[in-house]
Amino acid sequence: TTPAEENAYSLFTQVLGLEPQNKAAADGLAQILEGYRRRAQQNLKDGHAQAGLVLLQEAMAVFPKDQALAKLKEELLVEDARQARDQQIAERLDLAKTQSEAGQITQPMGDNANESYREVLKLDPGNVAALIGIGRLRKLLLDRADEAMNRGDPALARRLMAEGLVLAPGDAEFLALG
Repeated sequence: TTPAEENAYSLFTQVLGLEPQNKAAADGLAQILEGYRRRAQQNLKDGHAQAGLVLLQEAMAVFPKDQALAKLKEELLVEDARQARDQQIAERLDLAKTQSEAGQITQPMGDNANESYREVLKLDPGNVAALIGIGRLRKLLLDRADEAMNRGDPALARRLMAEGLVLAPGDAEFLALG
C-alpha cells in the first residue's frame, strides 16, 4: 500500500474501477489481503502482538470490512494485554527480590517486598513465584525473630514478630513469639 498511488493495491483498485469483473485484479487484492492476514498471524504466533497490531492497522485501512482481520485484531489485542501483564509481573517480581535483598520486607510502606509480591498476586492470583517469595520472607522473619530471642533481645524479636504479622496476619508461629 506504499508508496501511495504507486502500489499493487492502488493499481488493482484502479483496474477494478474500470473493469469490475476483472479476475486478475480481484485475485491480486485477495492476495494482498491474505498476505496481511498471514503476516499478522505470524506476529501473533511469534509473540509480537504490537507488530501485528501495527500491521493490522494498515490492513484495516484498506480492507475495513474484512471480518477475519477484525477477529485477528481482537486476538492480537488480547495477546498484547497478556504480554503487558506478564511484563508487569516480571518487573514486580524482580523488584520484590531487590527489596528483599535490601531488607525491605514490610517497610517502608509503598516500597517493600511484601507489597510487591501482593501486587503480583492481584495481577495473577496463585502466582507461584510470588507465593514462594512470601513464604521466604515469612521464614526469614521467623528465623531472625528466633535468633533475636536466643540472643536475649526480646525487643528485636517483638519488632520482627510485628513485621511478620504484617506479612502473615494471624500466623501462629509469629503469635507464639509474643
